[in-house]
Amino acid sequence: MKYVEFVNQALKAKLQSGPKSVLYGQNIAAGSCLGGLTRGINSTDSLRVINTTNTENGLFGLGFGLMLAGVNAVFAMKQHDFMLLGIDQMTNSHYGIQNRKLTAGFTVLTVVVDSGFEGPQAALNNLGEIASIARIPCITVNSVPEIEWAINTQLMAPGPRILAVSQRLYHTPVLTQDGAKEAAPGVFKHSAGGDVTIASYNFTLPQTVNLIETLKAKGVSADLFTVADMAGATLAPVFESAQKTKKLLVIDDTKTHMPPSYVLMDANNASLAGVKRVYVRRTVDDNWYAPNADTFVLNHDDIVRQLGV
Repeated sequence: MKYVEFVNQALKAKLQSGPKSVLYGQNIAAGSCLGGLTRGINSTDSLRVINTTNTENGLFGLGFGLMLAGVNAVFAMKQHDFMLLGIDQMTNSHYGIQNRKLTAGFTVLTVVVDSGFEGPQAALNNLGEIASIARIPCITVNSVPEIEWAINTQLMAPGPRILAVSQRLYHTPVLTQDGAKEAAPGVFKHSAGGDVTIASYNFTLPQTVNLIETLKAKGVSADLFTVADMAGATLAPVFESAQKTKKLLVIDDTKTHMPPSYVLMDANNASLAGVKRVYVRRTVDDNWYAPNADTFVLNHDDIVRQLGV
């Protein structure tokens, strides 16, 4: 099954059988339905589906209003970039209600345009910078366990959050990742091994899974983690693993000068004292806004050399 199909089915099952909720956004029940993300999700006794105008700041406010009224709200956005138009709501409106006891949730479901050849529309392919401003859960999903966790436990949890899917992964087979489970809030563990610790950020899990196969062929086993929540992940399992393996590889494809993964490379991080660290990340240059292919490719031989395994 393709990635977008799996997300769509999980959304449909949760929204059409869950508590009272509203799903809204531009063309979510017409045209391409956000490339198939919301296709076939129809109104039921407990769900109201609304096609809206393209007024992001007002639609963010609508979500907060529904949440405060005890109705779960999901605002489906076709592009992550447009979130900037509603960031005031995600910061100041959230700040104004942070001490209230909420019974419903507000989720911004957005598509990160990371497929390349999109020019300025693909410039902001990460949640890290949004997370640093909004300070609410900002979740990315790569595989079946993460998708099921995000939709079944986070989508309608009380309070606001952002849930992002990858346009680049839309039509690729969804990664099943059997056995993967949440190791700590916002962190998933996909495999166990004693030679190296790997932390995968944003939407790099497919490339990282391929790297794992190369490492296995060389007799190297790895603890593999994905950091799903850019704002509130508990990194203790990564720290604990790295202290055992003494080698940490961090992989991040976000387009930013200050990615959330940088916390694992901080030289003053006492939790990683004595750990050899290798950082593989996307290069940000002056062509950031130019149309370009998504070419974040891992050089397996170079990574093995740097790790010294």
